[in-house]
Amino acid sequence: MCAGVRDAANLAWKLARVLRVQADDALLDTYESERSPHVRAYIELAVRLGGLINTKAAEAAIPGGMACEEPARMETIKPLPGPGLAAGWIGLTGQVAPQPRLKDGSLLDDYVGYRFAALVQTEFAAKLSPAVLDRCAHKNITIVTDEAPDLQSWLRAEGAGAVLVRPDRYVLGGARTPQEMETLIAAV
Repeated sequence: MCAGVRDAANLAWKLARVLRVQADDALLDTYESERSPHVRAYIELAVRLGGLINTKAAEAAIPGGMACEEPARMETIKPLPGPGLAAGWIGLTGQVAPQPRLKDGSLLDDYVGYRFAALVQTEFAAKLSPAVLDRCAHKNITIVTDEAPDLQSWLRAEGAGAVLVRPDRYVLGGARTPQEMETLIAAV
């Protein structure tokens, strides 16, 4: 069911842009290439977990078939979407954007709504030209330069001056230079 919700979110913003003549029909071609590998990875994980849950012998469920002194750890699995829409520095492309609480107490999604969002380090924002900021406004991209510690820490840790987040909350791409930021804005 969660995959269905993500499918709908991915397709909804793309259809809206094409129907409003803000994007070429080719944008819709990225739907299957992005969603299919993502959903397949979750289905395969669910099948593996189902096999583990249905195991009758406790030894078969434990790696190596014997009791372990430390409890087994299962890493969090977050499959990335398949190849699709990307721009700028692609080091973060396809990751789910963080959901920090902003300085005013609101959550990022509540502040941005169902729009593109540019999450920008405060120092990086000062390097952007007024023309880039105007293009963001013209393309209805919400610029978030909030000094929320979680947001600023995440951007610094990832080595990005800014990231552009799609309406379905996946990262479209990042920017380490003002030129990469211009490339990101042009992709919208």
